[in-house]
Amino acid sequence: MSVPSLVVTHGNDRGKVYPLARNAYVLGRGHEVDIPVLDPKCSRQHCRVERRPDGFYVTDLSSNGTRVNGQLMRTRGTQRLSANDQLQFGQVVIEFRDAAAAPQAQGQARPQGADALRAFSFDAPPPAPAFPAGRNQVTQPPAPHPAQGTFGVPAQAAPPAFGAPPAPFGAPPAPAPF
Repeated sequence: MSVPSLVVTHGNDRGKVYPLARNAYVLGRGHEVDIPVLDPKCSRQHCRVERRPDGFYVTDLSSNGTRVNGQLMRTRGTQRLSANDQLQFGQVVIEFRDAAAAPQAQGQARPQGADALRAFSFDAPPPAPAFPAGRNQVTQPPAPHPAQGTFGVPAQAAPPAFGAPPAPFGAPPAPAPF
């Protein structure tokens, strides 16, 4: 069973995931919040996300307002969250993820109890590979030509060994002692 979470989809902390294991979280730009929101238009304590017996709810705590799916909430209002709802604070967007609250296809009820176990099958065929058959998933770059050094730059002779006399002007460089 997956834990419901808030995922930053736009903004400075893009990709950051906040699992919702406790009953309540305060979001904002203040130092005392549970989930920081890095946007100057966000209040120090902007909103609260809380778990209730029938789901998760967001309560606006700001004077700037909180947007849920692009719609401005009532000031100090509370709204129930559904799976994939988006909370917006200035330029920051945070998405609510909850597999248990995922909307069902119209006319289909979610299986309960023993029926839920029967609905899942281990006999399903595996998914097709993401790369064409017969080809390696990871390819190696071609080896450089022996006359070339790193990055295709022509190989150069090694400098003379420490203490060796310098080559006379115009003479070809001495081979490196390997």
